[in-house]
Amino acid sequence: MNRQLGGSEKNYWLANQFSTNNVISVINGKGKLCSKRLSKTLSALQQRHPSLRIHVIADADGKNPKLIEHGTPSIPLKHIKLDAKSIPNPIFNEQLEDQLNDSLDYEQGPLCRVTLIDANDYWCLMVCCSHMISDATSVMIIAKEILQGVSALENQDNLNLTKLPERPPLEACFPKQHQGLQTLPLVITSQIILAWQQMRKKPARITPQIDVPYSERTNCFLQKSLDIDTLVTLKTLCKKEGTSIHGILTAALSLSVAKELKEKNQLNSTYLGIGSPVNFRKDLPIDVHEELGTYICTLFSFVDISLDEWHLARAINNEIQSRYRNNEHFATLNLLKWLAPKSKEAGVKLIDYIERKGPGNVCVSNIGTYDLEPAYGSLKITSAEWFASLSVTGYLLMSVNTTLESCHLNFTYIDKIVPEQTAINIANNVEKLLHRLTNKLTQTSA
Repeated sequence: MNRQLGGSEKNYWLANQFSTNNVISVINGKGKLCSKRLSKTLSALQQRHPSLRIHVIADADGKNPKLIEHGTPSIPLKHIKLDAKSIPNPIFNEQLEDQLNDSLDYEQGPLCRVTLIDANDYWCLMVCCSHMISDATSVMIIAKEILQGVSALENQDNLNLTKLPERPPLEACFPKQHQGLQTLPLVITSQIILAWQQMRKKPARITPQIDVPYSERTNCFLQKSLDIDTLVTLKTLCKKEGTSIHGILTAALSLSVAKELKEKNQLNSTYLGIGSPVNFRKDLPIDVHEELGTYICTLFSFVDISLDEWHLARAINNEIQSRYRNNEHFATLNLLKWLAPKSKEAGVKLIDYIERKGPGNVCVSNIGTYDLEPAYGSLKITSAEWFASLSVTGYLLMSVNTTLESCHLNFTYIDKIVPEQTAINIANNVEKLLHRLTNKLTQTSA
């Protein structure tokens, strides 16, 4: 795989030069996870997935970046052995913060690394990838294939994994009608509508408490979750109210952010800009369900925070579905292709503008249900979730997945720009709102 970066890839490459741009899966379990089998599995997976074998080289002046396969090192494995009966929170927090804030080396590669925290019968597996080669689903795919590989090696000597095909840049994988100049009318129309809505509604944004240079930004995280009973009740409510889990989660985050802004006298609008993910793997003319890549696009909405939670959830759900049917995800990514700066220096003004004038700096990224087995060979899986760095234009992200009967709500925020207590308040407000809704239904049913 030796070729020029595509537009989407170039944007991720440039963003990473300003601030960390990683995606991380975190799998916790019980049993003996053998580091030798893990290392052997990583070697096999690197041969299976072309994007795990590449690094990026640019010209001397920082232009014309290219994907290079030849000479990429093996996937690094960090093994932390603990003489303990469980994994202490300080060690877990330290390692996860490292994954969120330590950029992968694009020039040397590979754009993936793995950390194993091993506490006798308890372990934690962290898989970290560059966002240039991996969305949240992709980094969960790698984690799942690692578990499958390690368990298979319990009963055999080698892994014979099918090698996946090399792919051209993402935009060249779009349906034909969304490639080239013929996409220009949709790109222009969607941007005019978005700009008009933003000008008319003047949505609120999280205001930085302190200006922190891109290169000095630190990602911090908070963890929340919904148990299976709460999740089932929430699904029942969503069906009754004519919306989706994503709709109510996005509404909950929007209202929680608005509440915090209001208490700080920073709420200057009845609208808030918030991003939602659109997964378009199934819309491509090629089968990529097992492949790594960035097959999720964030679409921003300007949501009416004067509405109650259910009216707001329906409005969010209906708008994202409408924009998805209108193929605005393809339009957005094509726009990024044409706007991609040629170098870091050329990208500074664009990134500054997006941060100051863009549609929003709060996002929900929900990959829905990601299925894992409760056990792989002798390994028992107790939880699986994911996190992401915020890079250069976001201040607060809620990353969501439902796996093994638990819905994980993980919050990433930029330290100092968003004070710790502000992030804690927002996360707590989301949790309280969702529990208030589900408790109300439970009490009514009783």
